[in-house]
Amino acid sequence: MFNDIITGMVPYIAAFVLGFAGNKFGLVSEKNGQALLRIYFYFVFPFLVFRILHSVEIEQNQVILPFIASFILFTMFALSLFISKKITKDKRKKVSFILAVSIMNTGFLMPFIREFTGEKGLSSCMIFDIGNMAVIATFLFAFSSYHASGSFKDTLKNLMLSPPVWAVAVSAAVNVLGYDPPKVLLETAEFLEKPAFPMILFALGSLLDFKIADLKTVLMSVFLRMAVGGILGLIIVSVIKLPPTEKFVVLLASSSPCGFNSVVYASLHGHDIKNASGAVSLSLIASILALPLIIFFALK
Repeated sequence: MFNDIITGMVPYIAAFVLGFAGNKFGLVSEKNGQALLRIYFYFVFPFLVFRILHSVEIEQNQVILPFIASFILFTMFALSLFISKKITKDKRKKVSFILAVSIMNTGFLMPFIREFTGEKGLSSCMIFDIGNMAVIATFLFAFSSYHASGSFKDTLKNLMLSPPVWAVAVSAAVNVLGYDPPKVLLETAEFLEKPAFPMILFALGSLLDFKIADLKTVLMSVFLRMAVGGILGLIIVSVIKLPPTEKFVVLLASSSPCGFNSVVYASLHGHDIKNASGAVSLSLIASILALPLIIFFALK
């Protein structure tokens, strides 16, 4: 099992290390990394949302999964909102902290969920991600945008012009109406979303700086996202009796690393991108170390 996990992580580590090396050797600047994040948000993330949501079929025992995802996200949002007032007075750092704690990195876990639970587990993870992605693309985007502009009007405008929001709406409509998109459209969407994870990991590597000025805040965000989030997931599966595969998905997702979109939103809206990228990077390292134990426990 341990060898399978390590093998699955190699491509993620390689993309991250290449981005870091590119920055250190002067081949890639921080501005290049931020440009990649913008390309991801506007041109890649919408196709990723569409691919996951447009055709997913929900079985009876999976109906609750999106609601669990949204509950975890909103609970962690409320907790981080309260704690952020105690640990920093810097508005930019507060927003980055809240985003890092709130957003689950389910995409990072999908290969491992598929490895240990097969296509059924991957399907359950995608259904869980409906609740996660919908809130990230709408509520958290609006939260991040508002704290950048301070204007409800500008926030609403940004929300209405956000490609991922339209991707959620179009995907939901296609799914509910049972519309079968043309094959060429599906193949184009699949092709365009494929660079998502290499692109964002490369960008994260290029933005990584081990001289983190506010290490306490970054470590707190990683602890809350993974440890406290994991405890919340454990409480949920203790209260709600889920089938083994769905239980496995909830336990892994709730203890997942900080989500990539926390860095994307920090870059888009001028929040503290150093803290955001530091939190995501450190949480990925923590997840690499902890994942074998988490998987072993979740499979019991």
